[in-house]
Amino acid sequence: VIEVNEATRRMYGWSREEVLGKNLSDIGVLTLGQLKSLYETVGFAVAGQPTPIVNQFDVMCRDGDIICVETSTRILRKNGKPIGFFHTDRDITERKRMEEALKESEETARALLNATTDAVLMLDVKGHILDLNRAYARLLGRHMNKLKGLLFWELVPTDLPEYKNYVNRVIQTGKSMRFEKEYRGMWTDNVIYPLLGARQTVSRVAIFSHDITKLKKAEEELIQ
Repeated sequence: VIEVNEATRRMYGWSREEVLGKNLSDIGVLTLGQLKSLYETVGFAVAGQPTPIVNQFDVMCRDGDIICVETSTRILRKNGKPIGFFHTDRDITERKRMEEALKESEETARALLNATTDAVLMLDVKGHILDLNRAYARLLGRHMNKLKGLLFWELVPTDLPEYKNYVNRVIQTGKSMRFEKEYRGMWTDNVIYPLLGARQTVSRVAIFSHDITKLKKAEEELIQ
């Protein structure tokens, strides 16, 4: 570990001085199995194989609390050669709870919609808006009550056509999908999650969008 920020200390409970100069395996945040998975993915990227360097782990903080963390890794290069890694950890415990609630109880999910800082949207298989929270309403620039029932594709800017393709792929495969997208200077990290109906087929999808614009700018500055 060469450097950490204040948010890392708040998330895990370790002070900056306690982790600087140590190997990740010595800190104890990740298990040996998790470390192996992380570095296998990183190794593929160093070898030039295309792969999204994103992992999700249940990790133990210093006080014993278990949180779900999404780790995004960028390779730092100098003269074309890898010299290090820039890890960005985000606590997605709240989002994972939301996903579980979406599976178990529509009523609970609706209560949690506005409890998360992520923008959340629920669509039927034809693309009509079933529900959303205030954060997503702000992204679309309209009041929540005026958006329910509208066809989402008519609200999406014409220069984001792949959005519909991503949603259709999730409906067809029944598997969640994650992607990053930039639009008019704003970067979002998006997860499309399938929701199964009574016949165990996808009847709805949920879209989680997280603003990562500041993160992208920080990564660019660090690489420079």
